Amino acid sequence: MKSKLMSAAIAATIFASSSVVTARESSETDTEQARSEEKASPAEAARSRGAKPAKRKAGEKADPKAGKKGKTGEPASERLERETDEATEPTAKGQDVAGKNQRDEAELKAQDAREREAQDRKDAQDAGEAVGRATTTAAIAIVQAERDVTRALDQPGKYNAVAATWNPLGMIVGGRVSFNVEYAPLTHHVIIVSPHFASPSQRMSDGTDSTYEYRFTGVGGEIGYRYYTGHRGMNGIFIGPSLIGGMYDAKLGESSTLFTNIGLAADLGIQQIFFDHLALGAGAGIEYLYVSKVFGELTTSPSTIAVSGLKPRLLAQAGYAF
Repeated sequence: MKSKLMSAAIAATIFASSSVVTARESSETDTEQARSEEKASPAEAARSRGAKPAKRKAGEKADPKAGKKGKTGEPASERLERETDEATEPTAKGQDVAGKNQRDEAELKAQDAREREAQDRKDAQDAGEAVGRATTTAAIAIVQAERDVTRALDQPGKYNAVAATWNPLGMIVGGRVSFNVEYAPLTHHVIIVSPHFASPSQRMSDGTDSTYEYRFTGVGGEIGYRYYTGHRGMNGIFIGPSLIGGMYDAKLGESSTLFTNIGLAADLGIQQIFFDHLALGAGAGIEYLYVSKVFGELTTSPSTIAVSGLKPRLLAQAGYAF
């Protein structure tokens, strides 16, 4: 019996001690909550106690510490994010406006470039058409003139397939004797061979009162093609190229120097056959000559065979066609 009473007394003592401890802890917790509520704003205290925040009456000013939009109790992180967005919003709008202006300006420049390119193409096309019209007009005029001349010269008569003519200008200008042999295997198409013998000379001074003679002697010739507009062999307007070549000896006193030349020529002229056999023609051309030796400045006669370069030339021929 005593042991049961002892056990009951111990249990009562333990329960009393635990109740005292629990009451003390609850008191301390209430004290801490009261202190925190005193430090916090009324709205926060109300929320901590589970109560709704009081509504602001009409005319009542918002707490300046609650933020620009009057949000009471807004967390610091959200307020910082909102203020950052509000601060960067004008900059973003400015960037959008600047980007749009740049795009508009780039589009205007691209459109202007396209318009200039189209105008350039139109100008080039107009210029090409103008040149084409002028060229066509000139070609038509030349063809018409050629037809008129051919109609006047190409009288009915004998067809002559061969003609042998002499070049008098070769003797007068170049100090050479030159002949032409023309052969027309087909109407309008003529092969011409022109051999020559040259012996031009030039008096030169040695710087004193005495002079000496430079003489160039040798043979050469040309072979070429001519297109004649006439129908009787070598008659009408002609045009064609020639190949030039020759071998010569330049003598100065007892010494001599061998040299060669080679070149190309193109001629344009007219020739008519009178009385079925008399061939008379004239023309002009241009030639380029390369000479294997350099002799310095020469007069007209030896320069025709002994001076390199581009030079004009005249044609005159008379002979017999058969």
